[in-house]
Parts: sequence; structure tokens; C-alpha cells
Amino acid sequence: MTTIGLHHPSDIVAGALLGAAVAWAANSQRPRVWLSRQSMRWHDRHEGSFYAAAYFGSSLVATMFNGPRELLVMLVKLWRGHP
Repeated sequence: MTTIGLHHPSDIVAGALLGAAVAWAANSQRPRVWLSRQSMRWHDRHEGSFYAAAYFGSSLVATMFNGPRELLVMLVKLWRGHP
């Protein structure tokens, strides 16, 4: 049984594939243009939610997702019956 903090080989492979896809998208013009157009369309149409999401996303990155991880650990412990 896997617990939080341990990784199966499939987790590592999936992370590597995701990293490669992000690196490809960041270095290819077509995905960058598409993403920037979508982002600017969202900004122009719904400025408030755009900035709220940008703030929330950057705060999660800055804290390395500590809040959601702590919540997940707590939920797993409750699910398993641990105090």
C-alpha cells in the first residue's frame, strides 16, 4: 500500500512525461501563442476572476502547495481511521 511521500515508478514516468510536454510547449511558438491568446481573452472578458486565479496560483507555487498537501494528508488519515 502506498502512503503519501512515496512514489511508484509510474508516478515518476508520468511526472517526466508531463515535464517534457511542458518543456515542449514552452519552447514551441504555436502553444505559446495559443495560451497567451486564451489568457488575454480571459483577462479582457473576466478581469476579476483572472487576477484572482493568478494570485491563487502564484501563492500555491510560492508555498509549494503546503495547504492542499496538509489537507490531503489529514483526509487520508481520517479515511484510514488514524487520529
